[in-house]
Amino acid sequence: MSGLKRETFAIMSLRLAVSLAACLVGFTPAVAQDPQPLRIERAAPAPAPLQQPGAAAPAGQAVDGRAMAVMQNRIAALEEEVRRLTGRLEEAEFQDQRTRQRIDDLVADLDRRLMALDQAAMAQTAPEGRAAPPPADDAGSVGPALVAPGAAGGDAAAADVEPDPAAREGHVLGTIPRDAVLGLPQPDGSGPSGTAPRATLEGTAAARFTASLDLLQTGDWSAAEVAFDRWLADFPDDPQAPVAAYWLGESQLAREDFATAAATFAGNYRTYGDQAPRAPDNLLKLGTALAAMGDQSRACQTFIEMERRYPNASPALLQARERESRAAGCG
Repeated sequence: MSGLKRETFAIMSLRLAVSLAACLVGFTPAVAQDPQPLRIERAAPAPAPLQQPGAAAPAGQAVDGRAMAVMQNRIAALEEEVRRLTGRLEEAEFQDQRTRQRIDDLVADLDRRLMALDQAAMAQTAPEGRAAPPPADDAGSVGPALVAPGAAGGDAAAADVEPDPAAREGHVLGTIPRDAVLGLPQPDGSGPSGTAPRATLEGTAAARFTASLDLLQTGDWSAAEVAFDRWLADFPDDPQAPVAAYWLGESQLAREDFATAAATFAGNYRTYGDQAPRAPDNLLKLGTALAAMGDQSRACQTFIEMERRYPNASPALLQARERESRAAGCG
């Protein structure tokens, strides 16, 4: 978009120059005028002798005529430059709109495909891809897959986890136990293993984002995970970062890496807050991942929290919440 800004600035500068030039054309030098009104009693000057045909014009008039012609030519050239730059700006804006529309269409298509996959998975009578529930002791602690590294388990262990800045600002999950978010395993920083096409690893943020979405659309979950992980590492402050982080979790969920997906969705909610793009989607998929891990209690609490925080979410998202909640056995 920096190119659009430069062309817009150039057009404004040219328009200012044209206006200034127009003012200069209509300007008559002050020396050619008498600054004081003629006194009534002043004798009228004798009429100037008529210029004979074919005689040369006074020097001052000839100079003024040439200057005006030069100025008019300059104004015409500036106006032509303004029209040319305006056309380029409109073309660039049109191309930018087409790119944004293509990304929106890809996202909508991916939503439909992923929803169809979810419905197909829920139609299976036996959840073969789901792990058994983690064992709980008398203190109600959860299994090692859900507690922070090095924690002993239980609510006391979760209470020892220092909340990050986003959590201290209120970006937490309300009625969901703190260990449902803060106690999930954190990525080790090494990133996913595997490879991704070069188009997703080189180029501008917009081009790489679109190429990464293409991988999701074709069902190449492993490559999509690598692509979005690298994208987030290279463009952490991009406005599309919350959306890219959501699709990273989706690629992990599609690969049935439920623990990593749960950590990603919870981390997204902590990092970007409850008003970020895809915030309700992160809660929905966090509950889905927890249910797939066999943690029915926290999955149901997550679904309840999503309904409480986002009662005006899109109908498709609310229907997905109802479907996932029923599949998890929530009352």
